[in-house]
Amino acid sequence: MRALPVTDAGPAVRQRRKRGLTDRLGRSDLALDLLATLLAAGLRFIHATSRISYEPRSNEAVFADLAPFIATSWHGQAFMLPMLRPPAYPADVLASRASDGELIARTLVRLGCGVIRGSGAPNPSRMFEKGAVAGFRGMRNALAEGRTVGLTADFLRNARRKVSPGIVVLARVSGRPIVPLAFASSRRREIASWDRTTIALPFGRAVCVFADPVWVPADADDALLEARRLAVETALEAASKRAYQIADRRPESARG
Repeated sequence: MRALPVTDAGPAVRQRRKRGLTDRLGRSDLALDLLATLLAAGLRFIHATSRISYEPRSNEAVFADLAPFIATSWHGQAFMLPMLRPPAYPADVLASRASDGELIARTLVRLGCGVIRGSGAPNPSRMFEKGAVAGFRGMRNALAEGRTVGLTADFLRNARRKVSPGIVVLARVSGRPIVPLAFASSRRREIASWDRTTIALPFGRAVCVFADPVWVPADADDALLEARRLAVETALEAASKRAYQIADRRPESARG
């Protein structure tokens, strides 16, 4: 795998980054590298001490059957997903152009993933500034080169748990399927943030639920794209509910 595939959207992005954790820590490469190393080590420790199961089949089976594919989960539930990639299968992950994205990108590299930098842009006039176009192209190229790509489905603050239309467009132009998935652990902490970020803790009972792949034909019109977008949304909701049912040992009848 190449070391760090990065798509640059230009200096305007760097000048207008929102303040985040990396701003508060300073822009020292040494500090960022140290923190990224610690975060990667923490995720490896959680993975090593968790009892992880897969439904309906193993991660190896999903990758062997479908890779390269578009892996997507809800925002705030994606921290452990890089650890679930079988080592033999390369994957690139979309990391935000926001300041905290730099820390995430460095952590992903230490976990063996490639990184594509880009952000969603609710205002079309800012697509180039925020790196949305460059990020899309980077993901399309990665899929064409045989690398699975990972991104959160709901990356806009005003659209929590609403799947971005960009995901289904990516599936249409790449010809690769979307695989909705969810991860949950019996030991976890939820952060009071807009995306309700959930952090798995060590020594938990964890599960990754893979939904059926969603394919988008190359000739899909707007109506079919919306239908597929809703299918991904429904699949993510069902996978998330199922993952927490298994992790918390709730009865099957509780599935909503």
